[in-house]
Amino acid sequence: MNDSVKNNNNVKLPAEQAANPVWLAPLLNLLKITAHDTAEECYQKADEVANRLAPHTRRLFNFILVFQGLAVLAPSLWLIVLREQFSVSFAAFSVVFCAVGLLVISWWMRWRGMQHMWVRARLVAELARSRMATEQIDSGLTASALRRSPSLQAVANALPGAANKPLSAENTDFNDAKLHYMAERLDNQLQYYQHKRHDALLRRQRLSKIVTLSLDAALFLAVAGVAISLRDEAMIWLNWSYSDYVLGFVGTLLPLLAVLAQMRGAQLELNRRIGTFAQQIELLSAAKSQLKDANQLIQLNNIVSDVEASLLSEVMEWFYQAEHNEPYYRANKDKAELKEWRAAAVLRHSKLARALSALEYSAGFIGKVVLGRGVVIALSMVLTTAFIQYQRAPEDPTIQSVLRQQDGQLLNARKLDDSYTLWLPGQKAASNGTVVLVHGLHDGVDISRSNNHWMTRLEQAILQRTASLSPEIILVDWREAAKPSGNPFSALDTMALSVMGMPKSAQDMLNDLSMIRPQGERIGELVGFKLARAIRSGDIARDKPLHLIGHSAGGFVVLHAALVLSELGLAPEPMQVTMLDTPFPLAADLAKAASYFPIDFYVTSSLAQGVPADQFVIGFKRFDITPPPEIDPYTGAHSYAHSWFIQSVSDKGNAEGFSRSPLIN
Repeated sequence: MNDSVKNNNNVKLPAEQAANPVWLAPLLNLLKITAHDTAEECYQKADEVANRLAPHTRRLFNFILVFQGLAVLAPSLWLIVLREQFSVSFAAFSVVFCAVGLLVISWWMRWRGMQHMWVRARLVAELARSRMATEQIDSGLTASALRRSPSLQAVANALPGAANKPLSAENTDFNDAKLHYMAERLDNQLQYYQHKRHDALLRRQRLSKIVTLSLDAALFLAVAGVAISLRDEAMIWLNWSYSDYVLGFVGTLLPLLAVLAQMRGAQLELNRRIGTFAQQIELLSAAKSQLKDANQLIQLNNIVSDVEASLLSEVMEWFYQAEHNEPYYRANKDKAELKEWRAAAVLRHSKLARALSALEYSAGFIGKVVLGRGVVIALSMVLTTAFIQYQRAPEDPTIQSVLRQQDGQLLNARKLDDSYTLWLPGQKAASNGTVVLVHGLHDGVDISRSNNHWMTRLEQAILQRTASLSPEIILVDWREAAKPSGNPFSALDTMALSVMGMPKSAQDMLNDLSMIRPQGERIGELVGFKLARAIRSGDIARDKPLHLIGHSAGGFVVLHAALVLSELGLAPEPMQVTMLDTPFPLAADLAKAASYFPIDFYVTSSLAQGVPADQFVIGFKRFDITPPPEIDPYTGAHSYAHSWFIQSVSDKGNAEGFSRSPLIN
């Protein structure tokens, strides 16, 4: 009989050669587990610490889901601020509170999910439990059941416990060992799995009911909204009954409730757990029946080995998932794990020590996670401030009324070597046509014509190209308005930015970038009225070409100047607008303008964002020009737009650029 018994202690497995994990010795020392402890003592010590360190996220997840739902619904408070005169501060701080709370909760769950000390202590407890159940039969069965995981098998072999002599046919306690295993392992585990499966079934049923009722109610409200929309007095009825709040808030809440219920089920892993519990119940029930009939040692060993392999495989799968999860909140893994071990030690001390330890970890966690979002907070304040001013400026009467006398001056030179002075109409405009050149942000006309400015070079290139049929060339100088930060009436409210410590130069640049479009549009309207007056007086002929060319923010100027002429019915025929690398143009303005006159838009840099596609409307043409590789893709390529256009003036073989001007065609 002895020769036929499978003795697991004598089975030579490769895993027996695996080294103990580096965390095992410190963990056993922390748990105060010694080589003289029994398997039961080892289990009790590890189970105590594991239970105290366990992250109770499942119990808290109902609260977490409610808070997540509030975080989603809180921004809806903004919808009743204007109509109901609701407190703006209450809405704002409620949203911030929910957003910060959701951030803290999300990261806390990640952090708690990485309590490796708890994971390892629970593993030791489960292995010790297995040793307790099998030590009367064969103390090596636990390690044998882990043969597919050499590292965990090494942990099982390293645990203390009586190295009992394997049960043999001569032992008189065969039946006692069998009954002990059935009571301490099979019956306990069966009761555990049956209880957990019943509990999981009830939870799944409740959650499924919530999902079904929520979706049915959402469908009811959706159809109700359709029914209301079919009535002619729908808007009046909504205002009178406040049912828009019901359709909006409750209509949002119901699908959200269904989603949260499904998230709850996913977090609890109900489907997987119910299936696993059912499988384990079936296996243990069959093993119990087989064990009752077993009367030979080899049968007993084989049944117990299969049961332990099944039960510990679940422990093994869970351990590897928890041990190797994604490291979100650990810049220093070793230091973090050392803190966990300290935390476990603190659990054996006074309540005050535990509270102080928890406060230490909480303060450090909030400091790193919440305060570490300072860049996000600062960026939000900066962009929001800029966006408010960007949207407010075009309609703000204060900004529209502070244009100064020198804003939008029309300049020209009577001779090529003269300085620029205020434009005096001449015969060229009446006989050959007119070209209007406009600079952009932080630029201006070189009045003395001494530094070879691009506007001067473009003027000279056009005069050389057109020769005896040269047009009247007008330069628009709006240098003061092209730097909005220098005008307190049109500047951003930068108090919040100053409090944040943003340098004055950065504040000015933000101010200028935010305000330049509305400033350019206002200058464009002013220039448009000046040109309209010249057309009405006959200084600019309506039957001769008018070509308006603007670089960067100057594109806003020429676009709106041409719009003024078109809407007043004074636009010369033909008239064309050329925009050189203008950033973030409004597609609606381009579409409106293209219905009156053709627009050529040249893109040369990454700064020209938001430009519509070529021919997105009839009359709009987009040209993408690639600068030479040695030119910087931002500022250098942005300036390359006017340099390239100047080259196109003298390049008669180029079908793009100035060759498309109505002066040429």
